[in-house]
Amino acid sequence: MLRLSSYKINRINIFYFVLLIGYIISQWPFLIADADIHMAYGRGSWTDEGLNTCQIRNFVNHGHFNLLDCDNLLKTPLFSFFLFPFFKFIGISLFKARLITTLFCTIILLLGFLHDKLRIYIGGVFLLSTMLFLPIHQYSHLCLAEIYSSLLIILSALTYSFFNPKKNKSKISRIILLLALVIGFKIQFIYVLGIPLLVYSLSYFQDQKTEKRRELVWSFILIGSLLLIFLFVWYLPFTIEWKQIAKQQSGGFSFSKLSFNLIKENLTLNFLSLRLLPFTLLFITTFFIAIYHLFTKKYSINYHSLLLFSISWLIVELHKLGLEYLPTRYMISFYISMGFLFSIVLGNFLLFSNTYTRLICWGCLISIFLFNSFIYKIAYETRSFTVSKANSYVHSITKDNDVVIGPWSPTLTWETKGYSYPIWKNFLGKRKIIKFYHPDLIISEFNEEDSGLAYKKNKIHLNKIGDSLTQLRVVLWDLNVFRVVQHN
Repeated sequence: MLRLSSYKINRINIFYFVLLIGYIISQWPFLIADADIHMAYGRGSWTDEGLNTCQIRNFVNHGHFNLLDCDNLLKTPLFSFFLFPFFKFIGISLFKARLITTLFCTIILLLGFLHDKLRIYIGGVFLLSTMLFLPIHQYSHLCLAEIYSSLLIILSALTYSFFNPKKNKSKISRIILLLALVIGFKIQFIYVLGIPLLVYSLSYFQDQKTEKRRELVWSFILIGSLLLIFLFVWYLPFTIEWKQIAKQQSGGFSFSKLSFNLIKENLTLNFLSLRLLPFTLLFITTFFIAIYHLFTKKYSINYHSLLLFSISWLIVELHKLGLEYLPTRYMISFYISMGFLFSIVLGNFLLFSNTYTRLICWGCLISIFLFNSFIYKIAYETRSFTVSKANSYVHSITKDNDVVIGPWSPTLTWETKGYSYPIWKNFLGKRKIIKFYHPDLIISEFNEEDSGLAYKKNKIHLNKIGDSLTQLRVVLWDLNVFRVVQHN
């Protein structure tokens, strides 16, 4: 630990608190606003908050639960369990759900970085450069599992670097436990188990001591045990549900479809657009510095271990460049791994380097902060509230026990206590839509693309079985609302 006078510790702590308060204030205007239009890669940024929470909301409101009501709870179990007590005791609303996410992010940033001076510097840089970066700023108030998992990875990195128990097995166990929570919040993050394997493998090859070999073996044992627990507790008992969910997935990684053009397209869309380019350039610059520092012995153990973990994290994120379907939410952990890496480098420079180097780092930090602030201003001025307005409308025409179906229904029923069930063609199985759900309302895009033409392919003509109430314009989509009058 660094030895600092009480005065310096208090002053820098206060500064970090001010940054955290500023972060919370920056989120407030967006807590009931639509996700920014620049998040548009499909409809996920607007529908997924509802889809991620509809099963737990149905359970809180009615005591009803079915794994096959939606494809989300099985993929995000801890996320649902985490939200349950909040929804149960403080109530359900879009505003409350987003506030919970914002406060979760704030608490993680507080617990993770408010310690010694190095961590506070890294945390300060991370707040100004990464948490204000448009995609991260948007997703750190949206009620989605990705930001929860991503910030827990940072906690595991800080644990690896700064937690120093008498027995290394205790540290490794804590890291694997944190990564288990990461996966629990969203199962797709199972690839992060590659991080400790890379970290302890590289650590062993750098210094082939018996102790390092034991650490590597222990990490393999714990990861293998965790995978077995997942297999026997969360996969095999729900094999039917997982197979049903698999039908709904799209755009996974495939070596057969991997190509230079695919990678180039993903790089262009997700790193090289005008709004993303300054962030990318800062990362590229600091990445090469980080690689050099990683193989240089003159830096502190804490800094070196942070670099090792951060680079390992970045490596396991690279597979996403080969995904055919790569929406913004998939990139959240990738962006955070990039921001965390350059925050480590800049934070260390600001704390320990000479005046000239510090001035350069301050220049970089101020530049990225000003750019983020400029983009924030645009996002603030162009906010829309179509989801909130649509929620108010649906609330006005529904009763507490009404059943509302359609992929948009969970997003538009935050203000009502009715049941909401998404409908997709590939997810229905043998269920007959009308007979199984007995819907009171159906919300569908005018061309039914949101459900994969589920109604048309089941020979259901919405205009015949229901009265058309209105058409809602939600962000970029026109949604028809039908009151069902025929249940035969």
